[in-house]
Amino acid sequence: LTQFVSKETSQATADSVTVEEYEEFFADTLTNAEQVIHFTVSSKCGGSYSVAVQAARGFDHVQVIDSGQVSGAQGMVVLHAAKLAMEGRKSEEICEEIEKIKHHVRMKFIMPAAHIFSQNGRAKATTARICQVLQLHPIGEVKQGRARLVGLLGGNLENARKQGIRWNLRHKRKISKEVIYVTHVGCSVKELEKIKKEILHCVPFKKVEIQKASFTTACNAGVATIGLAFYEN
Repeated sequence: LTQFVSKETSQATADSVTVEEYEEFFADTLTNAEQVIHFTVSSKCGGSYSVAVQAARGFDHVQVIDSGQVSGAQGMVVLHAAKLAMEGRKSEEICEEIEKIKHHVRMKFIMPAAHIFSQNGRAKATTARICQVLQLHPIGEVKQGRARLVGLLGGNLENARKQGIRWNLRHKRKISKEVIYVTHVGCSVKELEKIKKEILHCVPFKKVEIQKASFTTACNAGVATIGLAFYEN
């Protein structure tokens, strides 16, 4: 990964699969299941939703849902659906429930720089330049399906992470304390320990799940980016 992506540059791009690849995937999955519910990254952050919908037209037992989320937040939506399936809920019920619950998932992220975000058209070039000159670190969120920058943090990256975590978790009463998912791009064990400590200092979550971010996330955010996904009541 670090051969192609750094904190400020990315020489790699991630593309959605083709209609044919989706059709093959759905066909293979249906050999082991009567119904398939497929969750895609937010349709406003990538092209996989429209491609999956097109591929699903050839199948009677495939439903495609726009998660409205990315990264760890998308994972939370999928895990909730899996829980409902294990409880024996029908596919229609699961889809209805997910359409409600996905609006209560929050996805926040803290990046070392804004250049890669700007390259992908999600931030202005002037913002990226300002961040580079003044050594500022962007914080962002996914809102109404779109990833956007909402602020800039000063100081070194470690201090910026602390500020960003505190700012994103400031509405403690609104946040469900069951679980928070932390996704990261190339952070060390020591860095992750500090991040977890700061999170628990802000909100006493019962579980802090830490996962490596996907290659797609890495290409769109850069090395040392962290994401925070949690439920709001």
